[in-house]
Formats: sequence, C-alpha cells, structure tokens
Amino acid sequence: MQGYRVLVLDCDSQATATTLFGFNPHFNIAREQTLYPYLSIDPTQTSLLYAVMQAANALLVPPAATTADFCSTVQFLSMTDQVKQQLMAAGIEVSYDFVRLICSKFDSNDPSHAMIRPIMEQAFGPALLPVSIPASPEISHAALQMLTIY
Repeated sequence: MQGYRVLVLDCDSQATATTLFGFNPHFNIAREQTLYPYLSIDPTQTSLLYAVMQAANALLVPPAATTADFCSTVQFLSMTDQVKQQLMAAGIEVSYDFVRLICSKFDSNDPSHAMIRPIMEQAFGPALLPVSIPASPEISHAALQMLTIY
C-alpha cells in the first residue's frame, strides 16, 4: 500500500498466507506455480527464476503466539538456513538486509500467549520485534470469505 515491492513466499504446507491473500491453493494455484518443482527431492527446476522476478533482500516472519506456530517457525528457519548454506556452497551469494520476526495473532488476555511470548524472545533474541500484531477478527472473517483484509 506504500508502494514497496514485497515478495511473499508461502512456505507453509497449509498455504496459510496464500489463503489470506484471497487464493484457494487447491483450485487457484497449480503445483508448477509453487516452490515444489525447485525444492522437491527430484526437482524439475534448477533455478527459482520461474517463480520469482526479483529475490527478496529481507525476511519478515510472522509466527503466531502458539506452541505449534513457534515450533513450525523454528523448523522453517532451520530449513532456510540449510537452503542458504546449500546455495552458498553452489557459489550463490545469499544475504539479507535484515531477518526479523513479529509475533502475530497476539491476544494479551490469553495466558498461553503470555507464556509463549517470553519463549519466543529467548529463542529469537533481538530478531524478534518488540511489538506484536494483535489478534483480529477481521483476519479470520477475511480468510473465511477467501478475501484479503483490505
């Protein structure tokens, strides 16, 4: 909305971000349009150029304040690091201006959220932004209607 070009990579196997952008991943997105052809065990693509016009220079990860999302984020970051190391071993320089996490769907009245937030702070350190995105019914309503929040 501010005119910035933003690349969103939905690496979640449930395609949550894709859904929140108003797409039904089962009907609107072909497997060839995903990262699968590049990241599968038997890849059919040797480059991400088929899927990406310009690589991102920053990474912002929005894990929710739940145990499952925390664990998923830890696994995602581990996988990202492994892919980065493989790319660098192949002679492809990978660097980000920044890598940050922002706690999303945070409900300060939910005791479980209050418990997981310090765990996230300990695990992610200064990469975790000090603010959170509050839980919002608009996001749930938009997802149910297969629309964006805008």
